[in-house]
Amino acid sequence: MDILEFITHNIWGIILFDIVCGVVGSIIGSILYKALLHKYKRGRFIKNLVKAGTYFGSGSRTEYALNKTSFHQILLVVDYLLDIILSLFKLLMCGVVVLVLLIILRTYWISAPIIIGVAGIYCGVEYRRLRDYLKIYHQMFKYVYGEEYFKSEMEGIKHFWDKMTNRDGNSSK
Repeated sequence: MDILEFITHNIWGIILFDIVCGVVGSIIGSILYKALLHKYKRGRFIKNLVKAGTYFGSGSRTEYALNKTSFHQILLVVDYLLDIILSLFKLLMCGVVVLVLLIILRTYWISAPIIIGVAGIYCGVEYRRLRDYLKIYHQMFKYVYGEEYFKSEMEGIKHFWDKMTNRDGNSSK
């Protein structure tokens, strides 16, 4: 009896072949899963390490500018604002380019999903960058001004609102 015939035509051969394939497939799948999980964890660790380094560098620059002249502080703020403005400009230009390409290539139906897909990926990456820039800027702003400033600012806003609505801050309607 031939091995191929045993595996394909005999019921015990089919069952045995399925069991062997299941075991081998499970072992290969487990090995691949562990390799991919290790690679994912390593990539995530590197990403978090880069993010921590970026925040540390930002805090270090903020502390340095805080202890130096107002020129250093202006340079620090302008650096953050330039990053934010450039990121917004890139997002805006991506939208304009996508609209132009969609108008020019409107007769080719396959171009729309490709253009929108590529632009969506690019805008997603640029949006995350913008969000990180804004987060760093707000952390720097909060560090420089402190919590007391924000509390007094909120009290001032509440007092102004009460004055504009002709309420005395103690009564609630």
